[in-house]
Amino acid sequence: MSKLIQSEKNLSEKYELKRDDSDERLVALTPDNVARVEAMIRNDSAYLRAAKSENAPKTKKTRKGDKPNGIKKGDVLLDGIGSSAFWMGLLKSAADKGLGIDSTDGVKGVDGRAYSLREIIAGAIAAIDGENSTHQNTNGVGRMRAWVSICDFIRDNGMNGLLKCLRKQSFDLFDKIDAPENAPPCPLPKRIRRNKSERKAFVNNPWLFDAIKASENDSEFQSHGSASFASKFCHYAAFYIFQGEEAQDNFSIFDGVLQEALPKYLERYGLPAEGLDDYRSFCDAIDNLRDKAEITYGARISRNGLDHLLWYFHKGRLDELKEKKAGRCG
Repeated sequence: MSKLIQSEKNLSEKYELKRDDSDERLVALTPDNVARVEAMIRNDSAYLRAAKSENAPKTKKTRKGDKPNGIKKGDVLLDGIGSSAFWMGLLKSAADKGLGIDSTDGVKGVDGRAYSLREIIAGAIAAIDGENSTHQNTNGVGRMRAWVSICDFIRDNGMNGLLKCLRKQSFDLFDKIDAPENAPPCPLPKRIRRNKSERKAFVNNPWLFDAIKASENDSEFQSHGSASFASKFCHYAAFYIFQGEEAQDNFSIFDGVLQEALPKYLERYGLPAEGLDDYRSFCDAIDNLRDKAEITYGARISRNGLDHLLWYFHKGRLDELKEKKAGRCG
């Protein structure tokens, strides 16, 4: 190893995340560790794109032989989804403007385009799904199911009801998105499934939600609930709508890495680790863990900070947690 490389490696050690004193496999739940992880995440290219509110969807005009169902040649379509920050910013503007789910009015984005509330919700779903790899469209209908559920929730409760739900940390919106029975059947039409280019356009293009009409008798594709996606939609909606407020941190992310790692932290602090496959129990466990960590380290970390810290630290180390003896990796 060259002297320069060795010198850089030695220097990097002072920036390592501090481990838990009782178990080297665990990371210390401190604000300093959270800050280090946040700095790393902010410089990650994927997160940079997701967090930019100016990252609007790109557009293109359809060409001959490139016309999805219900779209004509020359129509302007999305050619890129845009960021969750862009769409959630528009959702906040739609709430401020008092738009209804069936309103024909729109909110103008930084790209100069006006988006209806229905389009904003579709774009937010596609962006969150893509950025977080929740794979809602593996069955062909997951994004549309979520879209129908959220639109119905707003139709029944209004945008004020949506904001109230998020601000009061109610699970009503989460339940609506997660439960597949809350959304009417909406599988892709057979011709869309047969045509690869049309299917790709539907999966990636939230503007096509209204253009595609589902067959009522086509039940080949059945959607499933997605607690992970539902938690992320609620999290990012609150995160961007309530910036600078306590409510910004209202929803924990129901993530697979956290579900694997969390039991070890609960065990370390003498907390129960049952029922973590239930989102409400998961959220309670997260808050109990934050309480214990605050007592231990003298400072409190946010739900968002805990999520980022455990996800970043354990995403490549989950196998270590299964080992009987704790040990630091070289």
